[in-house]
Amino acid sequence: MGLIAFTLFVYFQNPSFTVGTDSKDPYVYIVPTIAILGYFLSKFLFQKQLQNIHPKDTLTTKLTRYQTASLIQYALLEGSALFALVIYYTYGNALYLVIGLSLLAYMIALRPKMNRLIKALPLKQAEEQQLKQSEYYKK
Repeated sequence: MGLIAFTLFVYFQNPSFTVGTDSKDPYVYIVPTIAILGYFLSKFLFQKQLQNIHPKDTLTTKLTRYQTASLIQYALLEGSALFALVIYYTYGNALYLVIGLSLLAYMIALRPKMNRLIKALPLKQAEEQQLKQSEYYKK
């Protein structure tokens, strides 16, 4: 929610809105590079953290490690989006706004869902049933 509020603030506070790229502007290269790195690094680290979850771990441990992996993923994406939005606020180039909004939309698509968690974790059948019977599970 904070990133959405910041996006709205930046959009309405910046009176200039330019479309086009200036090859002399270093941010034309830096912002997309950071966005791409943030995207791929977040996916890589998320998967790496999930690989460290063992089937013999307790359900609480599995959920804690999944939460940690998700937080790392969100932090990298949010940092990249925030950087793009700050540069947009400074220079007013629509490219930076589009990059920031794209990362924000991707973060919204990654919001936590029980089905995604169940598919990602190496759960025993009893653990999966326990999660499905929880108040948070929606079919």
